[in-house]
Amino acid sequence: MITNKTTTIVSLTTHGVRTKNILRTLYPIFQRDDVHVVLTIFSEDYKFLTSEIFSYIFNGKLELFVSPIDLGPHLKYFFTMTRYRNFPIIVIDDDIIYPDD
Repeated sequence: MITNKTTTIVSLTTHGVRTKNILRTLYPIFQRDDVHVVLTIFSEDYKFLTSEIFSYIFNGKLELFVSPIDLGPHLKYFFTMTRYRNFPIIVIDDDIIYPDD
């Protein structure tokens, strides 16, 4: 959720069975209170979302955008950049575990 502390948007995509592991990538990023995380997926990948991912969405830690168009790797940034034009956006990969800093 965007708050008055939000300074940066982190944007990513995932697909297929890789979706179930996305939280491993996001745990270090969730530790920061100045970052808003946007996950964009193609509509056909919605079925791969887990209950744990949904809990982060419902708790405002993760924003989900479901695209009706498969833009492939461009899903990482395309919709996020159109929605959050006034914020710096960092694009990350779903298969890397990032350090806390």
